[in-house]
Amino acid sequence: MLTGSDHSFWREEKELDTEFDPEADPVEYEREEVKFTKACHAPLDEIIITHKGEISLCCLEWKRKHCFGSLHKHSMADILNSEKVQRIYKNLLRGKRTLDICKRCNCAR
Repeated sequence: MLTGSDHSFWREEKELDTEFDPEADPVEYEREEVKFTKACHAPLDEIIITHKGEISLCCLEWKRKHCFGSLHKHSMADILNSEKVQRIYKNLLRGKRTLDICKRCNCAR
């Protein structure tokens, strides 16, 4: 529990890797992979912007390991229309879950 004088948690800065590479080593999530092949529309239905201005994959990706880019560096249109993001979106619409977090998700929102 934070006390009135303990503000070190809020001062801690963590840098995010904004250059997302879907072919990079997978992010480890504790849940086992599921064989779920339904289309996922979540990234197309919502845009997740973190407190640091990063655009993230979806609200269930709580570790924020799959951030597509920073609004401090690029426009939202440039980030969402990038080749990598478009490839991930198209795969999800086909039920192809290539990202580690998506392989462990059984949502079809």
